[in-house]
Amino acid sequence: MAIDVGHNFFTTKEILGINLSILIALFVASLSFFFVFYSKFFKKRTPKIDEQEFERKLGEWNPEPLEKPLTELQVLNIQSPLVESGPTAEITINGKKAMNLVTLNYLGLIDNKEIEEAALAALNKYGCGSCGPRGFYGTIDVHLILEDRLKKFMQTDDAIIYSSGFATLTSIIPAFSKRGDFIFCDENVNFGLKLGTELSRSTVTFFKHNDIDQLSQILEDVKREDKRTKRKLNRRFLIIEGVYQNTGTIAHLDKIMQLKERHLFRIIMDDSNGIGILGATGRGTCEHFNIPTTSIEVIFSTMGNTLASVGGMCCGNKVLIDHQRLNSSGYVFSASLPPYLATAATASIDLIDNNPNLCAKVRQNAKAFRETWGKIKRFELIGDDIIPLIHIRFTEKIDPNDSTARLRQEKILQQIVDKVLNEHSIAITRAKYVANEKSPPPPSLVISVSAMHSTPRIVEAANIIKRVASEVSRGQKI
Repeated sequence: MAIDVGHNFFTTKEILGINLSILIALFVASLSFFFVFYSKFFKKRTPKIDEQEFERKLGEWNPEPLEKPLTELQVLNIQSPLVESGPTAEITINGKKAMNLVTLNYLGLIDNKEIEEAALAALNKYGCGSCGPRGFYGTIDVHLILEDRLKKFMQTDDAIIYSSGFATLTSIIPAFSKRGDFIFCDENVNFGLKLGTELSRSTVTFFKHNDIDQLSQILEDVKREDKRTKRKLNRRFLIIEGVYQNTGTIAHLDKIMQLKERHLFRIIMDDSNGIGILGATGRGTCEHFNIPTTSIEVIFSTMGNTLASVGGMCCGNKVLIDHQRLNSSGYVFSASLPPYLATAATASIDLIDNNPNLCAKVRQNAKAFRETWGKIKRFELIGDDIIPLIHIRFTEKIDPNDSTARLRQEKILQQIVDKVLNEHSIAITRAKYVANEKSPPPPSLVISVSAMHSTPRIVEAANIIKRVASEVSRGQKI
């Protein structure tokens, strides 16, 4: 269609284009006029203040502190003894040698000569650090060797390593679970896992510690709600630890696998305190229950407990591992693991493979400590018999929100720690939690049993700690 305007023909489309251009020009002109007019007549001008008035107001200004003053418990928690040696069988604290029942060197590999020689050779060849993330010239051949060794050891399709153990926990969960997905999480998982669930922005439901019946009920309720609301399909994850850091208990993985078949969720499991300890060959919680590691979608662990190194690792199928290489923040944005530490971890795996008796010995020592402790007034020892991470709590329960009662218990526990160290040269500690952790576990002493000591020495230490705990707590209000 065309229109005759003074013998010039314009199509309807051209006329609409001209009108639109005119409207845009008028809008821009009006906007410019408004801002000029506003700035001239209505915009507030900053009042002028003479120098004396300025100094007076500056002197009166009392900015709000960035953080509140430390509480008495926080002050107690930041006090830390000075360690002047490696975490070997004996540890030097404030210039004094003591039996090491405090570090998580479960298998005693930290000062193993073979591992030291391998790490030193790597240090001489590659230097200290990698100076770059894995995706930016931070991948060194020893990283690939370690990942290949890990996947073979854990009997999975692939493996990935991280330079930070804590970043492993907080990065993996958000890499897979997003807003709109469901997470079912044991209430006693460690702080890193809880933080990972928060960062994921998923819908998180906590169930009572190791309570399979409650977990089953929650899953049934979700299934009924799915049918009632015709909810769209989403991803669902169960977050657990193979051995719980805060309790020393083993997850009921056999029963969890039965629920998994019925409710079709994926499992993300932190096995930092299971690998190197549980199973006939030290392959962790899965081997303990005779469950193939390939049945668990994501298994990860710190390398600081049994592998004489630092950082973290994750094992699973190749698709899930490759996904982390592009989407896991702790992997993508961190400098890679120093080469000599990767070499140390590889050598540690070889030693565990060749010496499964190490895993058996640490379980034997853990059982000996627990049996020696038995039952004493006012204290309870929690966790499973063969787990070397031992928590000792008061039998008197306190209100989790009662900070005064918690401080009172923490002070008594610290008195026990100090007396055991100063009078008996045995290093133990008490559990400490970050200030912003929601619902932290009850106060407890923490004993880390290892394969570095003979069983008679472990029994002797258990008797001493038990006696001191009774002496210190006697007559005190709990």
